[in-house]
Amino acid sequence: CCGVAYVTHQHPVIQDVKRELDSGRFGKPLQINYVSGQNFPYYRPAYREIYYTDRATGGGCIQDAITHSMNTAELLVGPITKLTCDADHLALEGVTVEDTVHVITRHGEIMGSLVSNQFQSPNESTFIINCEKGTIKCLMHEGRWVWHDTPETQWREGAQYDLERDDLFVKQANMFLDAREQGDLPSCTLEAAIQTLKVNLAMLESSDTHTWQTIN
Repeated sequence: CCGVAYVTHQHPVIQDVKRELDSGRFGKPLQINYVSGQNFPYYRPAYREIYYTDRATGGGCIQDAITHSMNTAELLVGPITKLTCDADHLALEGVTVEDTVHVITRHGEIMGSLVSNQFQSPNESTFIINCEKGTIKCLMHEGRWVWHDTPETQWREGAQYDLERDDLFVKQANMFLDAREQGDLPSCTLEAAIQTLKVNLAMLESSDTHTWQTIN
């Protein structure tokens, strides 16, 4: 078997929410929204000296950052079938690749909107999935998810996890070892990653041509 290292698959919040969505508890997903950002120079001070400077080597917010979120959105509500992407370089010094991305997606009938930047001060990312019978919010930066199903009530706790910086990477490494030694299925298959690669290429094309792109 073959797997690809989209590490968000190891996040317990995403694993919980995937199970909730698959169970049908909240009904059919209708819409997915995502907003995120971080101060990339703070976390990667050498960004001007590495692959990040050039799209050809995987640089820019599309290939370096929001690709993980697109893959996660596909995991939660299904493959992206159509998108349009607006991307630009707004803030990061010493590079010209995009540091800000806005994407409108279609996952079949499900509508989506995903936004990310690499210059804001807070390191935060949030998914909101609106379903027929309720809403789930994933506060990734807090290791927490909550849910809401009636206008008269407040957000209710789903679960919260105390995660250290490297926990997901350790979990991912163990998953790959289990796949190799025990034949377990990788959390992100090659087929799922190829689908997200098509999404990446569509985002690049859309941002350059200002067009909608269909993913086959």
